[in-house]
Amino acid sequence: MNNTNNEDESAVKVNEQGVDMPPSWVPKLKIPREMFDMRCPKGEKLTEYHKATYEVYAIFGECARWDGKVSKLSLFQDVERTKMVEVREQFARRKDKLRSRRILHLEDTTVEHFDPGAAFGVKQITTVKKKERVILFVESARLDGLVQRVETFGTKLVERFAGRDDHLLYRSATYDPMPPKPASPPGGSGGGATGGKRMGRSKKQEVPQPIRKMTEKYALSSSSSGSTEAAVLAEHQVAKRTFYVAGDLIRLDYHLGKDRVTANNRLYAKDGTSQITQVNPLEDKPKDQVLLEEWQALVAAEKECTLTVREVEKESKAMVEQRNKEEQNIAMLTPYFDVVRVQTQESDDEGGDDDDKHQHDYLSPFLPAGGRSLSKDDALKVRENCLKALKERLIERANIIQARHDEETAALAKRQATFQRDRDNLGRAEEEEYEQACKESMFRIHILEQRLKRHEEQALQKYYDLDSQLRADVRLDVLMTA
Repeated sequence: MNNTNNEDESAVKVNEQGVDMPPSWVPKLKIPREMFDMRCPKGEKLTEYHKATYEVYAIFGECARWDGKVSKLSLFQDVERTKMVEVREQFARRKDKLRSRRILHLEDTTVEHFDPGAAFGVKQITTVKKKERVILFVESARLDGLVQRVETFGTKLVERFAGRDDHLLYRSATYDPMPPKPASPPGGSGGGATGGKRMGRSKKQEVPQPIRKMTEKYALSSSSSGSTEAAVLAEHQVAKRTFYVAGDLIRLDYHLGKDRVTANNRLYAKDGTSQITQVNPLEDKPKDQVLLEEWQALVAAEKECTLTVREVEKESKAMVEQRNKEEQNIAMLTPYFDVVRVQTQESDDEGGDDDDKHQHDYLSPFLPAGGRSLSKDDALKVRENCLKALKERLIERANIIQARHDEETAALAKRQATFQRDRDNLGRAEEEEYEQACKESMFRIHILEQRLKRHEEQALQKYYDLDSQLRADVRLDVLMTA
């Protein structure tokens, strides 16, 4: 009985300690970075499959493609691979942040995916030829909170938002067909000097497509949920504004109140007349002065919405031009390890030695001269000085970012005050220049705020990382001894 117990105890001890695996007969695998970047013996490889082909390209070196393409998968409709159905391409190290492209030939559709940092904050672009363009944006990369933009060419423009202070969720503009171009007078192409100038001016001027209707939708404020009073206030919060530009009408639809299946709405004509629908018959109707002020505010809001839609059209056109330029002039980024590799090769060619590593030691500036052994007090002083230097550097960095933020905010406030003072004497071009300057300034302020927030989040982690590194440093082992 005792022997059985001893055997069980020894088996438990063996299981707790574990058993070392025998060493592998295969030598340790080592792949140089140059061979890894080539990805295949000649830097390019084509593999044929059933109704598909797969191409792989090198990502560094002389064999790397000029457009940054690292792979291409082609899908075909037939076994002979003559009718292409779809192409999937992967990219790397492109300055325009293009990550992948998917081309659907049968639907005339192209889908492009981008890494963070692309122009205009773009995340994905889906283009259906001669039909529509759908653009997804990175919410944190845009000041206006734009998430999605859908352009149905010549018909409709839709934008969706998130996280806005004004609770705007949706904006759309529906267009009328372009009016037919007037017929040129007889002999208009005769080639006179005056006729040539007129033709030159007509080419430069672009007539915007007429807008038939614009719609804005708003979310219910977070404060208007829960209590009875807040639910009553919800009935007075605008849920949808519709501007019937062609019909000279403006319609307001409000959010549903508590226990309601219909909502209040108001309809204004451009001549100032109004038609009010109230769900609660016991509620007092608004006074004429209130309706007049609301109508005037809506007329101004319609003008502002029209200007915003025109600005969106300009931005969309600028995005298309930017993408065309980026595709025509593709630029590549050199990653960090490639920069280090090139620097290492240059230093080897110049005959430099590696005996200067001590200069880059994070602890060397705080160690006593002469290389003598450290006492416990000396090691404690070295540790405190190293941590203090990091803390001062982090605080200095935060102060620099805050100073730039304050400077940019003051400049924006000064620009706004100057504009309000001289507003009556400014022309349209100067107002557009002011609006563009304000947008750029707000973008810089937003970036500085994000940078300061990120710096504050990382500062504490850097301090803890350095403290852990100091505890593990063999030169300060004396601090761990009793």
